[in-house]
Amino acid sequence: LNKWSDEAYELAILLIKLNFLPKICNELYIRHFFKSFKFDTSKITTIDEGFMSFASLNILSISHNQITVLQNLPPNLVELNVYDNLVESIQGPPLNSLRHLGIGYNRLSDNGLVQIGQYYPNLVSFDISCLLYTSPSPRDLSTSRMPSSA
Repeated sequence: LNKWSDEAYELAILLIKLNFLPKICNELYIRHFFKSFKFDTSKITTIDEGFMSFASLNILSISHNQITVLQNLPPNLVELNVYDNLVESIQGPPLNSLRHLGIGYNRLSDNGLVQIGQYYPNLVSFDISCLLYTSPSPRDLSTSRMPSSA
């Protein structure tokens, strides 16, 4: 159980002790219970809107998946590790709570790097090591698009 969350074992013990009380065995309680998730190497491709309802989630690790867009993140997230995915862009409301972003081994462009500052304005640290930077192609830099000096 501890493989995907530090709180999973604690919840299992609580459920057994309290004989699966309805006030604990409901979606609202569960969504506020967890403070951390580790879904590394879980074949995740998207983060759906329901994930935003995990209001107590502080730490999320979703590395080694196939995520292309960072979106729908919980509102109080402090640490996000999304290494070795296919992330190209960021969407959604700014996440002022985020302090650390580990986003190395992804495919961010210039715009994606700018988005980090726009969407996560209070970062204290971020790791973009081994970023598979997608720079403009030589065709995009063609001199035929340059203004004439005449």
